[in-house]
Amino acid sequence: MEQLFTKLDAVFDEMVNIRRHLHQHPELSFKEEKTAAYIADFHKKLGHDVRTNVGGNGVLAYLKGAKTGPTVAMRADFDALPIHELNRCSVFCLNLFMMV
Repeated sequence: MEQLFTKLDAVFDEMVNIRRHLHQHPELSFKEEKTAAYIADFHKKLGHDVRTNVGGNGVLAYLKGAKTGPTVAMRADFDALPIHELNRCSVFCLNLFMMV
């Protein structure tokens, strides 16, 4: 378990920066071109096999493990909702009337 926490600590800051970027630059449903490109680019830099424009702006990234075994699938939405964000936290949406 300690090994897992060490690996998570190593990528923590990068994951926070990614979350902040996505939160600050939301795109409404069916208009997520920049978000899809950002996610695809992230996976390409890690050497993953990436397919884009899946069902519109969807992104598929194939991660191959070191060993054979069961397949795990993860799914996430990345479209924004048309909501006006009233709070002014240290990280807030830069597009008015949209929120991730």
